[in-house]
Amino acid sequence: MEHLTRRADDEAAEAEAAPATAEAARDDAARLHARVADLTSATSDKLERSLQLVAVLESEQDEVATRIETLEKRVAEEIAEKECREREERERREREERERREREEREARERAERERREREAARQRSAASSSQPSPPVSKPASVLARAPVRAVRRSGPAPTPTW
Repeated sequence: MEHLTRRADDEAAEAEAAPATAEAARDDAARLHARVADLTSATSDKLERSLQLVAVLESEQDEVATRIETLEKRVAEEIAEKECREREERERREREERERREREEREARERAERERREREAARQRSAASSSQPSPPVSKPASVLARAPVRAVRRSGPAPTPTW
């Protein structure tokens, strides 16, 4: 019987403790609901903040893409301008070199033509002077005084020297 008494006492204790256990369970459930609400709220705040950051990053990414595109265009323009300047400079140097060569060739042709004309004129003067008898050149008296006396050749025997 004692066993039954103990069992009845246990059941009575459980019946008396049941409202306290139920109250404790309700308190635990309320605490868990509050904790879940806090976590849900925090998660919702973090999600909203994450979405805001994603929007900011997408906006900044668009701005960066636009700036990159602008810089790429500017660089392409500068490269094109530099290539144009280099091409113009190369063409200018080539033109100046061509003009210099043409000028040197022209000057060489003119010089050759001038020299040819001078040679022709000298040849003509030489031919003209050799076809005309030149007047006898008179020698100065001092030269004639030093010159040896030559015998004039006459027909007949040569004169004998007298010394």
